[in-house]
Amino acid sequence: EAEEEEEEEERLLFRYPMDANAADPVPISNMDKRRLNKKEFLNDNLIDFYFKLRLKEPDKVGGKPVSTAHIFSTHFYTKLTEEAPQPKSGPAAHLDEAARRHRKVRRWTKGFDVFEKDFVFVPINMSLHWSLAVICYPGQPFAEKAPARKYNGLDTSVDLSGDADAVSHVDDSELAAKLQREG
Repeated sequence: EAEEEEEEEERLLFRYPMDANAADPVPISNMDKRRLNKKEFLNDNLIDFYFKLRLKEPDKVGGKPVSTAHIFSTHFYTKLTEEAPQPKSGPAAHLDEAARRHRKVRRWTKGFDVFEKDFVFVPINMSLHWSLAVICYPGQPFAEKAPARKYNGLDTSVDLSGDADAVSHVDDSELAAKLQREG
């Protein structure tokens, strides 16, 4: 009986996007569905599903095409921050730590230039806690003020001069508190 329950939990409900030719579809199982209940933690499949779903929707408020943003998989940050030991020989032997880490994730940006995007979203999971890093206008030099733009109805103007950061960080406890206040 326990084995049947485990199989039911692991049973695949669907993959998204559902297109058979879609790159890296996200599998959603009964276990993932159960994680939507109160007092449960969201997992990487649900986070990836939400962002893939959101990218497929046209931007209805700001009028900006979604192609101006990129959302990395929930596994990107983990892979990027894993230790990258220095090999004694071979093409990576002369690289510093940052370059070796980049080599581990460089295929994740194949086919597009991350610096041409207006926004780059990086989901981060540390100690069962989700955060979202938002990189605004990565291609803009820091000495300039990024142009005033609306994205999904939000003013996304970023002053890149002085000490202002071009990276925002949203954490799930802040978001949960905001949602509770609003709803």
